[in-house]
Amino acid sequence: MKLFKFLMVALPLLFGGTLNAHKGTLQKDCDAIDVKVEVKESTNGLDNGEATITLVKGSSRNVKYIFCSPDGKVLNEGKFNVNTMEGLKKGDYICIISTSECSKKISFTIA
Repeated sequence: MKLFKFLMVALPLLFGGTLNAHKGTLQKDCDAIDVKVEVKESTNGLDNGEATITLVKGSSRNVKYIFCSPDGKVLNEGKFNVNTMEGLKKGDYICIISTSECSKKISFTIA
Protein backbone atom coordinates (compact mmCIF):
# COMPACT_ATOMS: atom_id res chain seq x y z
CA MET A 1 0.00 0.00 0.00
CA LYS A 2 2.89 2.39 0.74
CA LEU A 3 4.29 1.81 -2.74
CA PHE A 4 0.90 2.53 -4.31
CA LYS A 5 0.58 5.82 -2.41
CA PHE A 6 4.15 6.76 -3.29
CA LEU A 7 3.55 6.03 -7.00
CA MET A 8 0.34 8.05 -6.95
CA VAL A 9 2.49 11.04 -6.04
CA ALA A 10 5.52 10.12 -8.15
CA LEU A 11 3.95 9.10 -11.46
CA PRO A 12 2.40 12.51 -12.18
CA LEU A 13 5.96 13.82 -12.10
CA LEU A 14 6.68 11.86 -15.25
CA PHE A 15 4.09 13.90 -17.06
CA GLY A 16 5.03 17.46 -16.30
CA GLY A 17 5.42 18.51 -12.69
CA THR A 18 4.93 17.66 -9.08
CA LEU A 19 1.79 16.76 -7.26
CA ASN A 20 1.06 18.93 -4.27
CA ALA A 21 -0.60 16.39 -1.99
CA HIS A 22 -2.03 19.06 0.31
CA LYS A 23 -3.85 20.94 -2.43
CA GLY A 24 -4.30 18.08 -4.92
CA THR A 25 -2.97 20.17 -7.80
CA LEU A 26 -0.14 19.67 -10.25
CA GLN A 27 2.64 22.25 -10.12
CA LYS A 28 5.93 22.79 -11.96
CA ASP A 29 9.31 21.58 -10.70
CA CYS A 30 10.72 23.85 -8.02
CA ASP A 31 14.01 25.74 -8.04
CA ALA A 32 14.91 24.43 -4.57
CA ILE A 33 16.50 21.29 -6.05
CA ASP A 34 19.51 20.97 -8.34
CA VAL A 35 21.35 17.78 -9.19
CA LYS A 36 24.43 16.52 -11.01
CA VAL A 37 24.17 13.40 -13.18
CA GLU A 38 27.15 11.13 -13.79
CA VAL A 39 26.72 8.40 -16.40
CA LYS A 40 28.82 5.32 -17.08
CA GLU A 41 28.12 4.16 -20.62
CA SER A 42 27.25 0.55 -21.42
CA THR A 43 29.90 -1.50 -23.20
CA ASN A 44 29.62 -4.09 -25.97
CA GLY A 45 25.81 -3.90 -25.97
CA LEU A 46 25.61 -5.22 -22.42
CA ASP A 47 23.24 -4.02 -19.69
CA ASN A 48 26.12 -2.57 -17.66
CA GLY A 49 25.51 1.17 -17.83
CA GLU A 50 25.16 3.17 -14.65
CA ALA A 51 23.82 6.55 -13.53
CA THR A 52 24.51 8.38 -10.28
CA ILE A 53 22.44 11.39 -9.23
CA THR A 54 24.04 13.78 -6.74
CA LEU A 55 21.93 16.38 -4.97
CA VAL A 56 23.89 19.67 -5.14
CA LYS A 57 21.11 21.99 -3.99
CA GLY A 58 18.22 21.17 -1.70
CA SER A 59 17.48 19.31 1.47
CA SER A 60 18.90 15.80 1.63
CA ARG A 61 16.43 14.96 4.38
CA ASN A 62 14.14 12.17 3.19
CA VAL A 63 15.43 12.44 -0.39
CA LYS A 64 14.09 9.78 -2.76
CA TYR A 65 15.38 8.79 -6.21
CA ILE A 66 12.94 7.10 -8.58
CA PHE A 67 14.62 5.74 -11.72
CA CYS A 68 12.23 5.01 -14.59
CA SER A 69 12.26 3.89 -18.18
CA PRO A 70 10.73 6.40 -20.63
CA ASP A 71 7.43 4.50 -20.55
CA GLY A 72 7.16 5.09 -16.80
CA LYS A 73 8.23 1.67 -15.49
CA VAL A 74 9.92 2.10 -12.10
CA LEU A 75 13.34 0.43 -12.19
CA ASN A 76 14.42 0.69 -8.55
CA GLU A 77 11.29 -0.32 -6.67
CA GLY A 78 11.97 -0.63 -2.96
CA LYS A 79 15.34 1.15 -3.22
CA PHE A 80 14.28 4.79 -3.47
CA ASN A 81 16.95 5.93 -1.01
CA VAL A 82 19.77 4.82 -3.38
CA ASN A 83 21.07 7.49 -5.78
CA THR A 84 22.78 5.07 -8.20
CA MET A 85 21.14 2.79 -10.75
CA GLU A 86 23.25 -0.01 -12.23
CA GLY A 87 22.60 -2.56 -14.96
CA LEU A 88 21.24 -0.10 -17.50
CA LYS A 89 21.24 -0.81 -21.22
CA LYS A 90 21.62 1.79 -23.95
CA GLY A 91 18.72 4.20 -23.97
CA ASP A 92 16.94 7.14 -22.41
CA TYR A 93 15.87 7.22 -18.77
CA ILE A 94 14.08 9.45 -16.29
CA CYS A 95 14.85 10.05 -12.64
CA ILE A 96 12.57 11.82 -10.20
CA ILE A 97 14.30 13.34 -7.21
CA SER A 98 11.94 14.09 -4.35
CA THR A 99 12.92 16.01 -1.21
CA SER A 100 10.98 17.53 1.64
CA GLU A 101 10.85 20.77 -0.40
CA CYS A 102 9.58 19.50 -3.77
CA SER A 103 10.46 17.21 -6.67
CA LYS A 104 12.38 17.47 -9.90
CA LYS A 105 12.28 15.30 -13.01
CA ILE A 106 15.47 14.85 -15.03
CA SER A 107 16.35 12.85 -18.12
CA PHE A 108 19.61 11.14 -18.99
CA THR A 109 20.93 8.83 -21.71
CA ILE A 110 23.09 5.73 -21.52
CA ALA A 111 25.05 5.41 -24.78
